[in-house]
Amino acid sequence: MISTYQYRGHVPYCGKRVLVAGGAISALEIAAELAHLGATRVVVAQRRQRYVLPKFAAGVPSGHRMYTRYGTIANERLPAAEVDRQLKEIVVEAGGSPEQYGAPTPDPSLFAAGVTLSQQYLPLVAEGLITIRPWMASIANATVTFADGNAEEFDGIVFGTGFDLHCRFLSEDIRAIVDLDAVHLDADRYTFHPDLPGLAFVGMWDQSGGYFMPLELQARWIAYTWGGAIPSTSEAVQRSSIDAYRSRRGMPQRTRMNLVALTFARAAGVEPNLRNWPKLRRALLFGPLTPSCFRLEGPDALPDAPDRFARDAAAYGAITSNELTEREQAYWSLVAAAKR
Repeated sequence: MISTYQYRGHVPYCGKRVLVAGGAISALEIAAELAHLGATRVVVAQRRQRYVLPKFAAGVPSGHRMYTRYGTIANERLPAAEVDRQLKEIVVEAGGSPEQYGAPTPDPSLFAAGVTLSQQYLPLVAEGLITIRPWMASIANATVTFADGNAEEFDGIVFGTGFDLHCRFLSEDIRAIVDLDAVHLDADRYTFHPDLPGLAFVGMWDQSGGYFMPLELQARWIAYTWGGAIPSTSEAVQRSSIDAYRSRRGMPQRTRMNLVALTFARAAGVEPNLRNWPKLRRALLFGPLTPSCFRLEGPDALPDAPDRFARDAAAYGAITSNELTEREQAYWSLVAAAKR
């Protein structure tokens, strides 16, 4: 019989044939590690081919380029097709397109295909150390048959297929109020519900990009609200936000780190005004979203935040001057024209 295994960082399949099911970061990272550490054969089964963004490109963390304040502003002001084009341009420039490595060709739209962060996965596909198959059609004993009709025997399957919401610590009454299921939880910007005063949720959303920055901002919003540093959001605004969220039920729920981070920063009153920081303008637009950039203004602003943010933005050689590149200027011109 084929065995299934919940990966925990060690490799029980050295010398074995392993199928990894999934296409997001956990699946690709596990597949890469298995290929490096001695699995005889590694096959990845996926429902669709995603674009794959390396964690570092030219020495700069890819998150510094993908998850920016500019990206949030562009998402608000530009047509979705243009935002899609710009993000795809950044991804393909950083790591190429999957078919260049011998993987299937993804959908021309990055939004339709999705994007996964992984440093080694595509090079290992190109080297033949990872094989890609379509999704599984059936499993019989040790034999897996794929949607394209190919069949192969495996010693084990590792599932990297995401997670569902399970909040068993909540009472049935609270679950009913927030209409909790495996994917959805009704709350104003993932945080408050007007019928549940004194309760706030933290980290209950699905996103691409690191969670630590938006989590800190969400926690600050909660603390400032409950501590009286900022006014509480009105019931009407909370219910309007929940209605907007509910209108998207059944649609893909994944968002991007910069979109969530700026949502919480605005709610907490800590989004810096570009006009107040002309010497940091490029870093604030196209640089990384670091804790220091959200200590420039608002509650708990720090006097050394400008210097700290300048250093954070320049780390890895990311933003070392205040002059926009040609591409950044072209992108910002589109946003400026849309605003007018």
